[in-house]
Amino acid sequence: MLGVLPADSGRRPVTVVSMGLGGSTNHDPRRIEVVTDGRRFEALQADWESLWSRSSGAGASESFDYCLNAWRAVAEPQGHRLFCLVGWQDDTMVAAWPLTLSRRAAWTVGQALGASGTELHRVMTDDGIDQRRWIRSAWDVLRKRSGADLVTLPMLLPGPAREELVGARTYRTALEPDAAVHVDFGGASDWDSYYESLSASGRSRRAKGRRRLAARGTVSFEVVRGGDPRAADLVQWTLENKRAWSRRTGKDGSWLHSSAYQDFLVRQSATTTGNQETLVMRLVLDERTLATAICILSGGVLEGVIAAFDPEYDKFSPGVQLNDCSVRWAFDHGLEYSLGPGTEPYKLFWDEDGVVDLLTLQMTTSRWGMTAVAGRQAVERGRGLLARAASRISAPAAGTVAAGTQG
Repeated sequence: MLGVLPADSGRRPVTVVSMGLGGSTNHDPRRIEVVTDGRRFEALQADWESLWSRSSGAGASESFDYCLNAWRAVAEPQGHRLFCLVGWQDDTMVAAWPLTLSRRAAWTVGQALGASGTELHRVMTDDGIDQRRWIRSAWDVLRKRSGADLVTLPMLLPGPAREELVGARTYRTALEPDAAVHVDFGGASDWDSYYESLSASGRSRRAKGRRRLAARGTVSFEVVRGGDPRAADLVQWTLENKRAWSRRTGKDGSWLHSSAYQDFLVRQSATTTGNQETLVMRLVLDERTLATAICILSGGVLEGVIAAFDPEYDKFSPGVQLNDCSVRWAFDHGLEYSLGPGTEPYKLFWDEDGVVDLLTLQMTTSRWGMTAVAGRQAVERGRGLLARAASRISAPAAGTVAAGTQG
């Protein structure tokens, strides 16, 4: 059995129960603290950052600054409640799983703490503990203590935590697959040899695009570091052009148009401490911004967050050209590059073997939650039946000859 600390605990109470966390047979004191108070959450910073540095694979969305900015700018203003599960071994933080709770119609929904729902997620744990055992205990606490009817965990990366959650005992689990591209450069020692190993046709198209754009003026690439006073304006430029692109293409998301998400990005771009730094990559023609990419540098990995381009220069593919410059910058600085969700051709160009599978889980934690899932599935089945009926009505009957085509 696992000791659970009361919610809103302002200090770390003593351990109640002992249970082995590591691979040895020794029994070490451990407990899970349920953090629901923002002040207590902020007080975890030093322990959180120490854990982040000991957790292999921990990325930008697990860093303390990212989580705190997502809470302050997005989740808290929208009326969500904090429900962060923190694992302790003696006085050392060994796991952190930040979640929030909100009401949707008649249901309480738990979800991973994030700014957009498009972040790549992991459950952060110390490498020295039994990760599956901890997530199993934490899931039990979440199921019994949160009051959630449904829990949504988007874009989960492979690992012990995901394996345990997929097999967790719930009423029903929906699995939605996705993928991302991660470029590690295959141990290449120099850029030229790495670049020459890539698709010849892709390199040819890129060279042609660079020549066409260079004929219009002086093209330059710039990296605006976190804390630069220009960053807030570049965040606004990025969002304005990304929103316009989403309207043109029909690829929309409510988070993209929210002032809360803009506030989050501005906060991120001003953050200069902790385990991560936000960078704004910028492609410039003379003095005109043609494309931007907001990225986060953390733990030897550059992670793409959001990118946009000037639609007047669409035919020159400025977004692709900026991506080329950003990948080269990451290589030159000894970094890997996570290109984020999606397997578009411009991402696969860099590493066709770098596709990482993602999984979004929706798990019901109560019978009341099952009614929400069942209702949605019934609606989806109804839409499918209507679509099939409409297609049968519009399709010509078998053997019918269209007017004017008889011989």
